[in-house]
Amino acid sequence: MKSKKSQIEIMGLVVIVLIITVVFLMAITLRVKSKINPQKNTFANDQLATNFLLALLKTDNPLCETQIGTLIRDCARDKKIRCKDGKDSCFHVNQDLTMILPESLGLMQSKYTLRIIKMPENQDLFTPYKSGDPDQDECGAKQNKGMQGYQPINLYPNGRVDVTLDICV
Repeated sequence: MKSKKSQIEIMGLVVIVLIITVVFLMAITLRVKSKINPQKNTFANDQLATNFLLALLKTDNPLCETQIGTLIRDCARDKKIRCKDGKDSCFHVNQDLTMILPESLGLMQSKYTLRIIKMPENQDLFTPYKSGDPDQDECGAKQNKGMQGYQPINLYPNGRVDVTLDICV
């Protein structure tokens, strides 16, 4: 009788050890899977900046009845677009970006720099849009340029406009 009781106790201990082992292995597996891959994280950050930039360029301006990207192209080319208020595309790009950036990236408390550069002249179409002090490089050497978005706008046949967004981390 003692040997049968001992066998049942040993089986109970084996079951408990197996349960503890399975739980331990599951915990290790979850911990390994939850570690963030730095390359994947960098890619996700760049995607965020790029997606924000694409959405920004596709945003409609109701007074001009066209998108911001189209207004930037017109501003860089020949300034033919006149909006309902009589003002040109350059005025409206500046007005829209001055309003949209602080209301989006600013509310996220992100430091950013948006540059719109006409190529091949390498000329800023607008003063770079920055969070905080305009005289300070928001994404300079002190900060990590964690997110960068880039979108060229074709000015066929005369070059392009490069729109870049740096979001600092």
